[in-house]
Amino acid sequence: MNEEKQNDDIQFLSSFLESQKELYETLHALDRSEYWHNEDLLKTSDDEERCARIADGNEFDGNLFRNLFTTEDFAEAMRLLKNRIEQIPRIISHIANREKELKEEARVRESQDKVERPILHANQISILKFLAEQQTPQTYREIGRGTGLSIRTIQDRLKEFEDLEYVFRPAGPKTRQGVTVTEQGREAIADF
Repeated sequence: MNEEKQNDDIQFLSSFLESQKELYETLHALDRSEYWHNEDLLKTSDDEERCARIADGNEFDGNLFRNLFTTEDFAEAMRLLKNRIEQIPRIISHIANREKELKEEARVRESQDKVERPILHANQISILKFLAEQQTPQTYREIGRGTGLSIRTIQDRLKEFEDLEYVFRPAGPKTRQGVTVTEQGREAIADF
């Protein structure tokens, strides 16, 4: 659920809660015989259905918000209405807490990504920078000419980079097997 929808649901539930409190006060002040003369109370309104769906989607019983006044017992209807009024703040709290949890999980994942990124040494950085500047896959010899590093050093570093998914070997003829930098490889040198 995105943050905008969560905020919209919280605002809707807060407004719905106020309307339910007003309804409770109004019905409490009515003569019980007047209660049964309002046919609109016997139908589930669009707002009640929306509230029920939000409740269902957040692991609460949405049926509490559907057909509240189908009971002929006024006291039972008032008890159910009071349960609604008590349940809505719990749903709001659940949505708000879930939003905080999701933000925290995203923050933790982001910090783990940063922590798990290995420290690059100068020769590793020079290889990745060289590859990032090239338009086509490069052979070991071309990388050596561009960086001044030995073929053996390049082979060792490229094997490490393949394991980290910093470079990619595109399919091609055996005489022209080269490597190219991946998006992860570009991100690894973004700060250099």
